[in-house]
Amino acid sequence: MQNDSPFQLQMSGTETVNKTVRNFSAVLYWNTGVDPRSGLRSKAYVELDDYDNSTKTPVLLHRYVGDGKNLWAYDLTRNTFSANFYSYIGATPYANYPGTDAPRLLGELVNVTKGSSSYLVRLMQEINPGGTSTYSTWAPGYPPGEPPTDPPTQDPLVPSRIYATGSTEEFVLYSYPIVPNPTRSVAFQIDNLGTPVQPNWRLTEIYFADKTPTRFLQWTITITDPYDVFGGSSNGGIYVPYTAAQLSGWRQITTTVPFNG
Repeated sequence: MQNDSPFQLQMSGTETVNKTVRNFSAVLYWNTGVDPRSGLRSKAYVELDDYDNSTKTPVLLHRYVGDGKNLWAYDLTRNTFSANFYSYIGATPYANYPGTDAPRLLGELVNVTKGSSSYLVRLMQEINPGGTSTYSTWAPGYPPGEPPTDPPTQDPLVPSRIYATGSTEEFVLYSYPIVPNPTRSVAFQIDNLGTPVQPNWRLTEIYFADKTPTRFLQWTITITDPYDVFGGSSNGGIYVPYTAAQLSGWRQITTTVPFNG
């Protein structure tokens, strides 16, 4: 994955509370563009759609749209929305401008995202599009390790997940070596999308599981680069806010942007 190119993050998983299971999914699209005022590739676009998959037809619960200027947050369970301005470059970049609107967009997005989808935003912040990538552990207190090819390693919380590092894929597993009675496991899969002579290693999958006495959460993130720009949200496109007609009867909550449709 290149942090300056369009890509998609797809999450799917289950949350079990006592004996009740909820299936969910989310998809995040990301792209950048040129600001005509400055000529810089500083514009940042995002769409994050959060679904409940417990029924035959997935139900869209939350939608977040960064259209290059404003971040729109829609709660379809309450019929509420907000908008926050994040494109803060003018004709001339101000001192210490990082060269992209991405940090401010992601900072606004993390404040409004709910549930497991927040991990998609955390991953985006660590990718840091247009800047230097960083990482802090997703499993504090658990050592990282690379499972061998043979014998393969079984995930300590999700036995159907098998990790075996080979010539075309590598895994980093928290925890490896396996600690007794773990309550969290995280694995990163890195694939060679090139050739042995010209390797092109990319992060392609993240596997996560977390267990408490009353709750078990597990999900997978799949990273696609590039993506289908015509896929996505229920309004027929991505990075396109809902219109005033679509929001008829909705309530606008705290916002930094006046809504005029």
